[in-house]
Amino acid sequence: MVVSVFAGVAFQSVPADEFQPLCADLESGHHDCWTPVEVFGYEGCHFFGHVSYFDHAPPMKWTGYCGGGMATGLGFLSDDRGNTAEGLLVDGLKERTWTVRLANGGVITENHVKGVFHGTWTFDLPKGHFYAVTYEDGRLHGPWEHRQADDYSEVGRYEAGERQGVWTLSWANDVEAVVPYVDGVVQGEITVAREGRPLGTLIYWKGRHVEGFLAPELIGPPLDP
Repeated sequence: MVVSVFAGVAFQSVPADEFQPLCADLESGHHDCWTPVEVFGYEGCHFFGHVSYFDHAPPMKWTGYCGGGMATGLGFLSDDRGNTAEGLLVDGLKERTWTVRLANGGVITENHVKGVFHGTWTFDLPKGHFYAVTYEDGRLHGPWEHRQADDYSEVGRYEAGERQGVWTLSWANDVEAVVPYVDGVVQGEITVAREGRPLGTLIYWKGRHVEGFLAPELIGPPLDP
């Protein structure tokens, strides 16, 4: 182990091969594995990035403490693409609430427990896209919504990583569709209305349209649940 000090921050380095693979510690099949990422400029100091779209790619810089070869404490992560993330690392894993600022202007609020997605996440992204989703123990479970600047919205619920129950889709022209999901697949009767006036129904079975139609001139933009 080597201890070094840079800009007043102490770093204890440990070779990467001394870490046990975290994938072996995961019991639930829905978890992705974590990847050890070495902090740029500090050989032997790592944080564990979750394998997902929302984590940054190496090389990474870390402004906090490094102990036992793992980034720990409050600090900032940044990459060479202009993305930054502020929050708490515990033994190299993200903990509690993180604020991610993307180079394209988007802002993501994350919540983690021991590196696992858990709690409400929000995505305020460019071009007016906003998402609020809920994770439980690493997978989507709970309320989910997507809203756009053009007044399109989609609201529903995930259970164990799949869409379940009734979802509501709305468009700027006051058309609203009520869409039933079963185990992530559209199934049942979709009802469509404008300002409360019925426009028709569509029957789906296991994701396939089997009956019913809507006159395009009554709806406006295409309906594709």
